[in-house]
Amino acid sequence: LEKFEYDETKVNELKEIFNTIYNKFGIDIPEKENYLIQVTNAYAEDELKKFPEVSGYIYLTAEFTVSEKNDVHVLLEYRHPITDSLEAQDPPVKLQIKCVNENIEDFGISTFELNKSNKITCLGQIIRWTAETRVFEIYPIAIY
Repeated sequence: LEKFEYDETKVNELKEIFNTIYNKFGIDIPEKENYLIQVTNAYAEDELKKFPEVSGYIYLTAEFTVSEKNDVHVLLEYRHPITDSLEAQDPPVKLQIKCVNENIEDFGISTFELNKSNKITCLGQIIRWTAETRVFEIYPIAIY
């Protein structure tokens, strides 16, 4: 879930075709970069459609940013790599972990600084995917 890798074969084939046309005929295809972006974007959108089906437990290691910290909880967010392949105006895809302060050791609380990143490993349960905000909420079972 935390990774986004796509088969670049089709994109590489298109690049090769564009290069062949240019090398053989001297014709530079206008808007070719925009077309390649559209192909990548379409693939990312197709992958995003699968997100509502994801459920169960998750084990991941990633760089999470502390987006909220108060007397009750710490909210950790991971910006999903699929975001880079979506339209720029779209909201970023995120994984969020809300840690209740009473369940965090003192050392853990001091480790989490607002707007700072921490590489963490989390075992958790996926609570929900909210398509409007593009956020996966994860209930943490263990974080280290």
